[in-house]
Parts: sequence; structure tokens; C-alpha cells
Amino acid sequence: MAYFGFILSTIIYLTVIVTLIYYIVNVIMKKYHFANNLLPFLFLYFFFSIMILSWGLILMNGGFDIFFSIKVDYTFIFVLSIILLFGIPVLDYFVKRNAYVAKNVISAMYRSSLPMLTVILFLGSTLIYYFICHYFAFLIA
Repeated sequence: MAYFGFILSTIIYLTVIVTLIYYIVNVIMKKYHFANNLLPFLFLYFFFSIMILSWGLILMNGGFDIFFSIKVDYTFIFVLSIILLFGIPVLDYFVKRNAYVAKNVISAMYRSSLPMLTVILFLGSTLIYYFICHYFAFLIA
């Protein structure tokens, strides 16, 4: 079951990476309307990917008694978070400027918080996958 959980987690995380790159490429290629419609999908997909990655960790372990005390260095996640916390909102600024018109105050608040929430969910899935990789090495050793 360790291999199945790891393969499932790897496939899900690769699709997370591909969808984020797809969003970035659409913004760079100036397809702002499509990128504007893609961002809520990214938020939902990253939310569901966190649930699937957690389930993959439970599958890898064979139950809920996961040993969280393994020594893992999270410096990579910190550096990635700094880059994404500044990069995605800058890209989204161009999308909002060119393709988004707020209909009311609630819609504007939702749209302004969506990029940061999406980045937080992406970093959460990255953190879980990073732990899964180290936990897989711990399980098979």
C-alpha cells in the first residue's frame, strides 16, 4: 500500500503543478479572460488535492497512526513560499486589470482574496507532498 499511496500522491501533485503552470502561461500569453476563469478552478482543485494527498498519506501508512516526528528540513518550502507569495498576486494584478469587472463589493472582496488563498492551498499541498516523499523513504527503509 505504500507504493500505491505514493504513486497516487505523485500523480495528484504533478497535476497540481501542471495546472499552476498552465495559469502562469495563460497570464504570460495575455489570455486574461481564460486566466480569470481558471483561478477559481485552481482554488477548488488545490483544495481537493490537499484532501487526496492526505488520503494518500493515510493509504501509505495503512491507517491513521502516522509518525510525524521524522526529521524533515522545510527550507525548500519556505523559499518557494516567498517566491509564490509575491509572484502570483503580481500576475493576478494584470488579470484583474484586464479581464475582471466587480459586480458588487462581496464579489470584489472574493476576487481580491482568491490569489492569496490559492497560493496558500498550493503551499499546503506542496508541504504535504514533501512530507509524503520523506515518509515514503522512512517507510521503505
